Amino acid sequence: MPRFFVDQSLFPGQTVTISGEDAHHISRALRMRKGETVTLCGPEGIPHEGVLTSLDRSTVQAEVGQPLPVTGEPNVAVTLLVGLPKQDKLALIIQKAVELGVAEIIPFSSARSIVRLEDAGREKLPRWQKIAKEAAMQCERGKIPAVRPVVPFAQALSIALQAETPLFCYEGTEGTVPLKSALNGRALTTVAALIGPEGGFAPEEAEAARKAGLSLVSLGSRILRCETAPLCLLSAVLYAAGEF
Repeated sequence: MPRFFVDQSLFPGQTVTISGEDAHHISRALRMRKGETVTLCGPEGIPHEGVLTSLDRSTVQAEVGQPLPVTGEPNVAVTLLVGLPKQDKLALIIQKAVELGVAEIIPFSSARSIVRLEDAGREKLPRWQKIAKEAAMQCERGKIPAVRPVVPFAQALSIALQAETPLFCYEGTEGTVPLKSALNGRALTTVAALIGPEGGFAPEEAEAARKAGLSLVSLGSRILRCETAPLCLLSAVLYAAGEF
C-alpha cells in the first residue's frame, strides 16, 4: 500500500487529514478513490492501515485502522555526521542513507570543507528534508529520519559523544583501528559517526576527536569518496547489529 507520514499520533477510529503534495499525489497521481487503503505512519513509527473517506484537490481524509507490523526500522539508531561536500552530493547521501536505515543525518563544517558554513543549509535544508521523506516513503520506513541544520565541527563532536558508540572515520593510519574491531563485542543500540568532506579531516581534528573520546576507525585500505564512505559505514554497522 502507498505510505504517508502524518504529524499526529495514531489510534484506530481516528480521522486524519493529509494535505499538500501528499494529498495531490493520492488523488491525482495515484488516482485513488474513497474506500481504498493506504499505510499511515505517525511520530512513533508504528504503521497503521488507513481507509480513504474523502478526497479533493487539496486535502484527503482517512480513517485510521489497526496497527500493522513494524518492518522498516532497524534495531540500532545510527546518526551520520557528514562533512559538508561540494555540489549536491549530500542529497545522494541522504537518499541512500535513509534507504539503508539511518536514524538522522547532521551535516557539519570542518577545516577542509569547501562549502562555507554560513552559506550552507539555509536554503537547502527544506529540500534535504523532502529527500529524506520521499526516500522513507519509498523504502517503507516507519519514521522519517531527521536531517538537521549544519553545525560546526566542535558541536558535531559533542553530538557524537551522546551515542553509546561514537566513531570518527579517519583515513590516517596512526591511532586508528579497523571498524570491525570497534564494533565487535558491543551491544549496538546507538551509534554516531563523523565522516569528513572531500580531502578528509585535518590531523588536528582527528586529535581533537581522540581526546574527546571518539574511536578513530578505518574503513579499509582504499580511500573512499565522501559520498561513498557514509554508506559503507552505515552498511557495516547495520550488518554488525544483525540487520542483514
